[in-house]
Amino acid sequence: MPTFDAVRYSEEFLMNLDRRTVAREITNQNYSPITNARAVKVFQANDLSAPEKNADNSVNIQNPSGGETTMTLDEERDLTVGIPSVEEFQSSVDMQSKFQERQTQAGEEDLDDFILGKHTQAGIDLSTTATTPDGFGDKVRDAKVALSENDVPRSQRFMVLTPHYADLVAEDAGDRIERNTEIEVDGYIGRYQGFDLFESTGIVEAGSKQHLLFGHRAAITLAVQLNNTALIGDSEQAQFHGDILKALMVYGGQTFLPSALGDLEADIPS
Repeated sequence: MPTFDAVRYSEEFLMNLDRRTVAREITNQNYSPITNARAVKVFQANDLSAPEKNADNSVNIQNPSGGETTMTLDEERDLTVGIPSVEEFQSSVDMQSKFQERQTQAGEEDLDDFILGKHTQAGIDLSTTATTPDGFGDKVRDAKVALSENDVPRSQRFMVLTPHYADLVAEDAGDRIERNTEIEVDGYIGRYQGFDLFESTGIVEAGSKQHLLFGHRAAITLAVQLNNTALIGDSEQAQFHGDILKALMVYGGQTFLPSALGDLEADIPS
């Protein structure tokens, strides 16, 4: 059997041109896991009101209560991968780490497709045919106003843009784009008009339109679990090492605040 040099092979990997993923940056992930179940619990406080006093000057006492929702993780992605060539890819820490990285990327892209598809549940619908920086910049400002009119907090707002529209915003904003040092992901553009702007090539397209998602991070709750993770030996390769990385990602999401979520329908550039 050929001598295997793990260091040499790990250095020969070229850079992967991966899609920028944003799902975890634009969603709420505060929930309570349920043991041994593909589900989580999400909590939300009910509104309290101050009623008018009764005729005898007394008031009706209210007990604070909370709404509890069980959110099922009914989506899944099998991330099991095999290492096909024993001679080139024998089991080693370097190889396992690289293939696990590729598994993770596949899962993150599925999450993105799932979350960016939530534009159909948005409570705010805007559209634009703008082709100039100032024209599209005006529509970004319209999105800002629409959220404010729905009492959406100014902090933690986001907007996901295609490379084309990200470029238009950059031209419109110039040096007015600020950096949020708490966000360190590839694809983060900066902060403009109160939005943390992200660039993605995973935007949903339908017909001649692209659906740019914007809103507040609390609008959608996303929960992810990674189950059955293991390194196992294949029947044909077990004599060498374990060569199959087995994992199942299960996930789910729910739009709890549609009035804090927007769909900006824009033309696909010609």
